[in-house]
Amino acid sequence: MAEESGFFTGVAGDRKYTAQFINEKLYEAMQRADGILANSDEAFMVTSDGSLTVTVGTGVAMKGGIFYRNTAPLAFSLDTPTLGMKRFDRIAIRIDRYRRTMMTTVLKGEEAGEPVAPAYVSDDDIAVEKILIDHSVGPVIVTLTDERQMRPVFITNNNSIDTLAEGQTYGRLLKAKADALNAGQAGISFRHFAYTAKAWPENDYIACTHFVASSNLWLIGSGRTNKIAKSYNSGISWEELAGLDVEYIESITNSGNTLLAAGGMPPRIYRSYNSGLTWTLLFEFVSGEIVKVIKALDSLNFLAVCDNKIYASSDAGVSWTLRGTITGDSQIVSLESLGGGVLLANGYATGILWRSTDNGATWTMVKNPNAVESKAQIMKHLGDGIVLVGLDLNGMLLRSTDYGLTWDTGTILENNESYCGIIIDGEKVYIGAGKSIYMSADKGMTWSLSTSLASSTNIESLVKDKNNIFCTLDETACIFWGYPIEA
Repeated sequence: MAEESGFFTGVAGDRKYTAQFINEKLYEAMQRADGILANSDEAFMVTSDGSLTVTVGTGVAMKGGIFYRNTAPLAFSLDTPTLGMKRFDRIAIRIDRYRRTMMTTVLKGEEAGEPVAPAYVSDDDIAVEKILIDHSVGPVIVTLTDERQMRPVFITNNNSIDTLAEGQTYGRLLKAKADALNAGQAGISFRHFAYTAKAWPENDYIACTHFVASSNLWLIGSGRTNKIAKSYNSGISWEELAGLDVEYIESITNSGNTLLAAGGMPPRIYRSYNSGLTWTLLFEFVSGEIVKVIKALDSLNFLAVCDNKIYASSDAGVSWTLRGTITGDSQIVSLESLGGGVLLANGYATGILWRSTDNGATWTMVKNPNAVESKAQIMKHLGDGIVLVGLDLNGMLLRSTDYGLTWDTGTILENNESYCGIIIDGEKVYIGAGKSIYMSADKGMTWSLSTSLASSTNIESLVKDKNNIFCTLDETACIFWGYPIEA
């Protein structure tokens, strides 16, 4: 049947609708938006007084067209693990299709010295909270980790009706803008930076990110562990990668099918040819603490920074030779190639900008912003010799028009916030600063506020995928998608 419609009042029983039919149509009408409604009641916030009783707040959720509402807080008593053991439990809003119910429930894990959290059922569960119950020694310690899956913001023709931060982010939208925002792919509507997913259940420290726009491959490295999270769909779903024997992941880059990742303690470089599924140790530096930067120049030539030393590889990372040393700094944290052998670098201990014209063999100081213990979170060549550098300590954004030889006095976009990424979109340049995105139409000379993500914490990464969707990753590993509509 080519056409469907409903729901209509029956006459003599001629209009009958099954629950499945109603669920399917509601699911489509709500733009396949599963999860917890962020601004409804307490949004199922889980709290604990430190005992084995946790309380789940009130809220509203939907999954697959099935509606659930909890109008009074729910208390759950957790079991005590055996002395010397730990256990992960999880709280989920679960659909029980046999009993035809949707309820908040506790998923109990198995006791172990190093326990594993019980898995969610993707078709039936909405994630709420992960709970670590530690009875290793002495009193039981309960630790909560927020895992709530928030439903993407729903936008009507006229306005936003369930915003993540009412009156701060979205406000009213014209119909033309709403129509543009609602155009998307894969059954998910892209809106004005709506919550999409969470890369890690834990609020882990994000040390580095790398995005391959041609394939929507997003890789995120942890600064506290050797974890890498990978997404093939611009952040909708994630999987964790293993196989890198370092304590910290600090840099990821690629050229074609060659993917390199590096970290420290010990300082090592790994390579993958299958998007991170397996890794091969290529190189371990005999001295130094950590590899902070890897830079791909082309398919064979790469640069790496270990402490204040610049190393070069001409065989896709298999072997490395010392190219040069920046003696005025102890830790180089940023590196950018401007082409023609011109490189820029930034030192964390001094905040100084360094410049090389011989591919990193020798270096000259070109700017001292007097920002000790400040690092350049972004360092981007916009083309034609125009370079932007954003420092994290004082929120200073520096600009050069002569390939980094001279610099302006700098500007601050938003309350001394740090910077996270730059997107070149035609004639416009976008930059992430704190919780906001700014736009420049004159290659960084002047800036105006484009979007304020009031529902996000500070942005850690700003990228644009092959479908021209702007994607942000905040410091708690939450992903937001949208289009940058000027305020």
